[in-house]
Amino acid sequence: GGSRWGGGLFSHLEGSGQRKAERKSYPMGRGVVGRVFATGDGVWTDAAHFLPDFEPEIDSAGGREARTMLCVPMADGGGERHGVLLAVNKRRGRFTREDEALLKLLAEQWGESVSNNVRYEKAQASMVCSSYMLKATKALSTVTTPQQAVNGLTQQVRGIVECDRATVFLVDEDNRDLVTYASDGAEVRVPISSATVAGTAVEGGEVVRVADVASDERYARHAP
Repeated sequence: GGSRWGGGLFSHLEGSGQRKAERKSYPMGRGVVGRVFATGDGVWTDAAHFLPDFEPEIDSAGGREARTMLCVPMADGGGERHGVLLAVNKRRGRFTREDEALLKLLAEQWGESVSNNVRYEKAQASMVCSSYMLKATKALSTVTTPQQAVNGLTQQVRGIVECDRATVFLVDEDNRDLVTYASDGAEVRVPISSATVAGTAVEGGEVVRVADVASDERYARHAP
């Protein structure tokens, strides 16, 4: 079977007999499995290797060849697809309508189960985020200096978005720049201009996303 777990990848868990199961990831649109996931239409065939989008690496379920194939989407009650169930090479004869009905039933049950797990994880993440937001609000209500505000909010930002490092900048209207504080308490100032990442965000009033900070000249000038 396969399921979607973030990153735009299609994850594939395989194993049979004494083989140890292993996790592999593929681009979501590849192979028969990818097509079933993308379209929601199942596949039932006695000649899998002749299908135009058949890819042995993905569609053979870890085996060397695939002849008979039964592949159905795994969706929840709302129709959102969470993965695919793939069965390859019926041991005796060919896959039947009964096999198809059973696999679809499993797909429905597991699709709902996965959906519930996703909702639970989102709820847990929301609770954690709310906790950090509450802590941030409390921190702001007790600060007496800009440095205390920066230090208190920085800790909560790391928790809310789960990042290694974070920095909070405050706008200094008099000097037309941004100010933050290093771990040793030293004041750090960054121009409000498109020459820096933080300056770009303040100047444009929009979110700035940087895919690779190492190659971004704005980051190199004044990190972050």
